[in-house]
Amino acid sequence: RFLGLFSTAAYRTSVRELPVVRRKVAEVLDRSGLSQRSHSGKDLLQILETYPRDELFQIKTDDLYHAVVGVLRMAGRRQLRVFLRRDAYGRFISCLIYLPRDRFTTQNRLRMQDILLRELNGVGVDYTTRVTESMLARVHFIVRTDPNRPPGEIDADLLAEELADATRLWDDDYRLVLERKLGDEQSKRLFVRYADAFPEGYKDGHTPYEAMKDLAKLELLEEPGQLEMHLFRKQWAPRPGQRDAGADEAMDVRFKVYRYGEPMMLSAVLPVLHSLGVRVVDEHPYEVDRIDGRVFLYDFGLRLPEGHQELAEVRPHVENAFAAAWRGEAEVDGFNELVLRGGLTWRQVVVLRAYAKYLRQTGAVFSQEYMEQTFIAYPRIAALLVELFEVRFAPDGREAEQRRERSGELVDAIGVALDDVASLDQDRILRAYLTLMQATLRTSFYQKRADGRPKPYVAFKLDPQAIPDLPAPRPRFEIFVYSPRFEGVHLRYGAVARGGLRWSDRREDFRTEVLGLVKAQ
Repeated sequence: RFLGLFSTAAYRTSVRELPVVRRKVAEVLDRSGLSQRSHSGKDLLQILETYPRDELFQIKTDDLYHAVVGVLRMAGRRQLRVFLRRDAYGRFISCLIYLPRDRFTTQNRLRMQDILLRELNGVGVDYTTRVTESMLARVHFIVRTDPNRPPGEIDADLLAEELADATRLWDDDYRLVLERKLGDEQSKRLFVRYADAFPEGYKDGHTPYEAMKDLAKLELLEEPGQLEMHLFRKQWAPRPGQRDAGADEAMDVRFKVYRYGEPMMLSAVLPVLHSLGVRVVDEHPYEVDRIDGRVFLYDFGLRLPEGHQELAEVRPHVENAFAAAWRGEAEVDGFNELVLRGGLTWRQVVVLRAYAKYLRQTGAVFSQEYMEQTFIAYPRIAALLVELFEVRFAPDGREAEQRRERSGELVDAIGVALDDVASLDQDRILRAYLTLMQATLRTSFYQKRADGRPKPYVAFKLDPQAIPDLPAPRPRFEIFVYSPRFEGVHLRYGAVARGGLRWSDRREDFRTEVLGLVKAQ
């Protein structure tokens, strides 16, 4: 037993001259079988000279031999090794950790400290470090333990693996994930393309596995202005040694937008997201500098509205709705919330929005905002109305008799659902929609452009005689034309007639275009 404190000579004198210690060192050198003139022999002696002196006095010779030989074998290897020694009186556990020098940071030291306290039932910890020009850094932790609650059997290899996972560099993990998913050749190409492209802020907030998912979207961006999206529910899990963030982060909905070449203004993005009924709780922008150009990545934290559909079912609908609104193919208004609440696509929402515009042109007393609120309150009726429209007009190969039979079933179902509508005004709005859809004779809704995308405008041919609330005079037919850029009604008083424009909420810069289009119809 050693009582008191060592003098400075115990720390400055060579280990080959210190009492007690020199016998252990001589036995270790002899057991190693290495010549003291060889490089390995000199390296082993250097490890012994720099070994923590307090440990040299207390450690058993066998434990010392296994520890220093283990360190010697680490030469040139980027790995982490841990050597444990229990105090004979159960007061502490000595943890000597060697790891690659570039992995030794304050953050990693705190992670290792938390792991050791947790796994060894520690009540406190002290540490010393040694970082030189060598490839390895050394951290010596003294984990104080409670003698009344000592740790059980310790698996040193498992503990070392957990410490290595907590301290591994982001780039190393990223390379490993790419190799496992893509193989050697493709992973090398993508690692060179993206390893230095991701900013440090991105690496701090994303795991390499998350970066792999982002890479799949980034690789799709080839033209300036091109847009990609990803809506997902993030399963938050702490890294080894990191404390639990709590239940609030356990189920976190994120929405990522990727744009190549051109940044997006936050003031333009937020109205689009708000129109979907979500609340934006945080936003993190990143710039990914690829060799062929810069990609802007925007990571939004969302809070979904109550009563929304399952995220897995509506994910593509939300992504497509955002893209359509951003490109100007769909308007930014409250109808977009039906994508999340009713599970509708953005094109199905266009049907309801177009009929709302027509009702406003017929002199309806209800504002568009009130119509939006009505459908948000009754998303199931909205879905039934859209299905009725599709059954009547979608080119899906159904026979006329099948369409009539299914349409009748849907009208009955809508009637039953309307019995649960509490507000008289909302009941009038929903019944007006049902009347308009039954009065619609033809539509261009399903026509597509040469590139396969839907046309930017929609035309509905209606029978005015079947619409009781339509103001006089009632023509033979009405053709309502709608797009996010203009709207107008073409009146026809016979099977063949020139007609004219009754009322239009067209924009000033499209006045000539609207008049020409409506006359052409």
